[in-house]
Amino acid sequence: MRVLLAPLPFVALMAACPSSSCGEGDAWWQPATGTTWQITLSVVPTTRDQDVEAWDLDLFDTPAATIELLQAGGTRVICYFSAGTFEPGRPDEASFPARVLGNAYEDPAFVEERYLDVTDDAVLGIMAARMDLAVNKGCDAVDPDNVDLFDHDTGFDITEAEMRDFNLALAAAAHARGLAIGLKNDMAQLADVASAYQFAVNEECFAFDECDVYLDNFLADGKPVFHIEYVESSQAAAVCAVTEPLGLSTVIKSYELDAPVTFCP
Repeated sequence: MRVLLAPLPFVALMAACPSSSCGEGDAWWQPATGTTWQITLSVVPTTRDQDVEAWDLDLFDTPAATIELLQAGGTRVICYFSAGTFEPGRPDEASFPARVLGNAYEDPAFVEERYLDVTDDAVLGIMAARMDLAVNKGCDAVDPDNVDLFDHDTGFDITEAEMRDFNLALAAAAHARGLAIGLKNDMAQLADVASAYQFAVNEECFAFDECDVYLDNFLADGKPVFHIEYVESSQAAAVCAVTEPLGLSTVIKSYELDAPVTFCP
């Protein structure tokens, strides 16, 4: 059954907020253009061995003690989770009703994942619970992935308008909990949703020659674009020659998103 998002879930999501900053408005972190960062989703750092201003880590795999360690050194912590796919093995996997599970994810590297019906209120409720976990762990922000499902073979025929409504609902739920939130890719909807987000997270805009799409939204508003390019470190100079003048915060990483990183020279 497809249940379109309506105003009622927003009220429920805000009422569930465990943070003392709920409802205060603009209580969340707003990073600036050029903020330095690192992202490691397949490993958890044990020390603050890199002097970056923000670190993107897996919400479930990262202990609260690690978040506290990084924050003690002045680093803000962004907590990653997938908002548009079901990942087997996550602690909350039993929360997903069968009706919201769609086709297998298109990338062969993640074929065990299933697309989600984001028009069903149950999905938004699960993502709100994940944001509650982010608050309880001490995260400063969240990085919800897979939020451009209108452009994929999900099995649900999700429209751009439905995806936009879900993404705006995610932002409202994050802000109700005092969390900043980043827009992952979804460049087709920048005009509709960028103003509701504190930063962007982009993968491979250099490879697809589209990094300049952020000039009139996030970058114009002084918000950072945390950019990942999956190339060899030897190609960093070529990538950075394009992205640095635009103002992107670029890191060169492997697809595994493990510890090694190359920053712009």
